[in-house]
Amino acid sequence: MSRDTLRDTDTLRDAVERHPDRAHAMREAERVTGDPHATEEEFRAAQRTIARVLAEASAEAGIAAAPPGGTT
Repeated sequence: MSRDTLRDTDTLRDAVERHPDRAHAMREAERVTGDPHATEEEFRAAQRTIARVLAEASAEAGIAAAPPGGTT
């Protein structure tokens, strides 16, 4: 992993954690995606939440977001 990638990861994490509601949504979505008892719809909703939170944090931090399923 490059230094730029590590720096962007730290910056993105900071942007997520800067907003309590955003951080809570991310933690809850991560919990659901790891729950073997979550329904398919709960899992998909959690994935959408994670994507939304990361997109918001990326925009705030000025980091180009990776396209769905890929890298930049």
